[in-house]
Amino acid sequence: MTTRRAILTMPRLNANEDEARIAVLPLAEGESFEDGTLLFTVETTKAANDVIAPVGGTIGRILVSVDDMIPVGGAICEVELKTDTQPDDLDLKWADEEEADGGSEGTAERHVSAKARERARELGVNVDDVAGKDGKVRVADVERHAAEAPAGGSAQAATGAAPVLKESYGAADAVIFGASGHARAIMDAAQGSGFNLIGCVDAKVPAGTEVLNGLIALGTDDVLQELRDRGVRYAFVGVGGATSNAARKKVFDKLVELGFDLPPLVAPTARLGLGSTLGAASYCLPGASVGPAVTIGDNCIINQNVVIAHDSVIADHVHLAPNAVVAGHCRVGAGSTIGMCATLINGSKVGADCLIHNNVPVTRDIADKTVLTLADILGQFSGG
Repeated sequence: MTTRRAILTMPRLNANEDEARIAVLPLAEGESFEDGTLLFTVETTKAANDVIAPVGGTIGRILVSVDDMIPVGGAICEVELKTDTQPDDLDLKWADEEEADGGSEGTAERHVSAKARERARELGVNVDDVAGKDGKVRVADVERHAAEAPAGGSAQAATGAAPVLKESYGAADAVIFGASGHARAIMDAAQGSGFNLIGCVDAKVPAGTEVLNGLIALGTDDVLQELRDRGVRYAFVGVGGATSNAARKKVFDKLVELGFDLPPLVAPTARLGLGSTLGAASYCLPGASVGPAVTIGDNCIINQNVVIAHDSVIADHVHLAPNAVVAGHCRVGAGSTIGMCATLINGSKVGADCLIHNNVPVTRDIADKTVLTLADILGQFSGG
């Protein structure tokens, strides 16, 4: 059978974003695959895509890691495909053509992981100045660069003076546990809620760092007890999780143990239907639409533009990612994550601690601890 070596590249998911995150890399170097196999999953802020093999082959060198941000057209992995013609719906460069032009660009490209970019922002570091290893820049590289920067240099730019806690706080004052992307989403959702956000706590963000719109990091979670003793009554869980809710549950439990009240939030542009309830530390983010008689448990994220139809029940510590759709009379078990643009058909049940990948249609009941990908669904239709 004819085979040909190719370099799989990052597809463009939407017109406005020139890079995407590597979300899932299920195969190992040297592993064979058949047509219909999930090769990898990529995500932007607005879209996601499971890349499915249209033909069989073998994985060669993997050039990226999970959470890396890769530019459109950037190399992801080398493969040996059982074809010598361009497959439909697969972005690639033929390796022999790349070599004829002077070598594969994939081996020379510089990849910066999503976590490294986030850490660089927190430390005020220009990520373009950070030296990586083997063409990759990771969190450790950013932190090393920040530590070696001269006093007063760029590594100090995002950090102001260490904050001084007030002797006492007001009745509406609230603190956010977390200082990354989801914490900023909570700040946005809390507008007009009547709470006065005093700052964030996060072990990974230096005290005095501006998080968003003048709100700063107050220190590590060691200051939480002191804040509670000085009258801060309310706290928000500002920790997200794309594929697991375990970290957010741990934060929720800690805040409860310290005696904080954990109010729910409904963003100004979100809607909570008649007779619907929202548990402690559960947040309906902008554009979310929750129908009537819906029960949402504690510590849930109902992310942007999620739709939950009437009479559904969402258990504790669940994350419904942007644009997920839950039809009427559905059940989602504790700790589960429903990915971006995934859909649950009317009356379907998802068990506890499940991960439903982006774009997956759920048309049957799902057992506890199930991981369901788009490749699994396509395999059902193809008889695989």
